[in-house]
Amino acid sequence: MPVSDPRASSFAAGRIRRRPERAADSEFCFDLFRGSRAPGEDLAALDPPLRERLMRQQFRGQNTSYRANYPDARFEIVEHAGAPIGRIVTARTPDAVLIVDIALISSWRRRGIGASLVNGVLDEAREAGLAVRLSVFANNAAALRFYLRLGFRPISSSAIGMRLEWRNPCHKQARTR
Repeated sequence: MPVSDPRASSFAAGRIRRRPERAADSEFCFDLFRGSRAPGEDLAALDPPLRERLMRQQFRGQNTSYRANYPDARFEIVEHAGAPIGRIVTARTPDAVLIVDIALISSWRRRGIGASLVNGVLDEAREAGLAVRLSVFANNAAALRFYLRLGFRPISSSAIGMRLEWRNPCHKQARTR
């Protein structure tokens, strides 16, 4: 991909690219979903076939919810050297770009890829004069630290999680709620 392609970006260990998710990516996305569950959600005490069915049901529910709530969202697979290593789902509203979901295979985390992906979304929002919003689960302290480090600020919280927002500091926007 050309350097100017917004779907390609560099990180400390090389180049990644985003491409539209396809039906053939379903098993990869399920494996990614399974690998991104918090330790308390691993359901290890369950019988393996039951655990598999439950995880697949949760995965289908998540995808159905995303597609219903964000019908115009971009579902993209993150690749390195042509191999899938993650997924990012973004949606655009009149006043913000939403990061609906972002996940990387565990062996590809902590290499700057997540920051590269989020910075790509921030660049898109900056160019469009929009905020960026996302939610973080309450038990995901590492993700919260990551987003705060990138300039996101809390806008609301509950027992389940926190909503965060990034605004371009060089662009004055009217807040809409």
